[in-house]
Amino acid sequence: MKRLFFFSALLCAYALVGQNLSLAQDSYLTVRHLHGGGWASHSLELELTPKALLLTGTQEFPVGEGAMGYCVFPAQIPLERIIKVEAKREGLASGLKLFSATSNSYNIVKLHLEYHDERGGTHSLDFIPGDAQQSNNAWSGGNSEAVRSFAEAAKYAADLRTQQIKAASAPPVPEQVAPVLVDPDTGKKVEMPDSANDAENAVTADGNLQTSAVPVLYKAQMPWADTIHRVNVWPISPVDHSRLRVQDADTGNLLIDIPLERINRVKVRQHVVELTIPTPGVITIPLGPGYGPKVYELCLRMYTVGTKEVTNCVISDQAQCARGAQCQEGLDGGRNILSLEEGVNKAIASRAKELKQIRN
Repeated sequence: MKRLFFFSALLCAYALVGQNLSLAQDSYLTVRHLHGGGWASHSLELELTPKALLLTGTQEFPVGEGAMGYCVFPAQIPLERIIKVEAKREGLASGLKLFSATSNSYNIVKLHLEYHDERGGTHSLDFIPGDAQQSNNAWSGGNSEAVRSFAEAAKYAADLRTQQIKAASAPPVPEQVAPVLVDPDTGKKVEMPDSANDAENAVTADGNLQTSAVPVLYKAQMPWADTIHRVNVWPISPVDHSRLRVQDADTGNLLIDIPLERINRVKVRQHVVELTIPTPGVITIPLGPGYGPKVYELCLRMYTVGTKEVTNCVISDQAQCARGAQCQEGLDGGRNILSLEEGVNKAIASRAKELKQIRN
């Protein structure tokens, strides 16, 4: 019965996490991020989901005389990476000022966030209420209660997510006698996992039941030097489950069809992507990371023939691109590409496991 209790408690915990977040009234918040000592700012939408804090908004903000500055945030921060989230009031009386030694922001509640990135680096962000009032570079007021409520909800969600992952990764309690379970509705025997390995296959760290690999279609865009192609990407090809497949969505031409084991590297970064205006007889070579708005770009480095490597990159299907301009993220904030990255990595891992079983 110990094992039955463990799985029952685990599944109940998952249900409660989803219920608590779905019933939360404070899962959205509009904020502003300040620049230049408070003279410039841009608006962001924050949203809590069961797994992550989502950040969506324009990267551009005016810096004077028609010039634009750019501020790039991650599209999402996994809840388990959040170190601290709190609402703090700071004012002139305490000698504290927000964001910059030259900022005159006062009598305002800020949302303070600290988190780890995927490489373990620590970052700190500060936001003010989206409806705060500006006078030159001084900011005040705004819905302070909304900021406090969101901070509490985010802290609660982060704690629950951490507990959920710990529970999912904990080994099942050893048993002496396997329990016999009967479905009260059908009267049939219910089979429970009978090994630690089976338990891992039954429930993943996401809190979802694990299913066998199936082809899933992702829509994306593949930028070339001066144009962009809409593509359909299958991390697991519907024709051959051991391969990755990329097809031009407009022409139907097959652009990539390669065994998953020949993919050498999967990398996602926020990168400046610019489509050039072609000049006859001139070859344009991109230089450096560039300055401007950035989009999430997924690049696959793969072996084609022997040891020859090629790299192909895609960006979100919602990103907006035009010739002679830099691409900008769409409404998804680049999260579609992060989802595709997860799908590709899972497909590669599944194929590696399959090949290992074949060799053994």
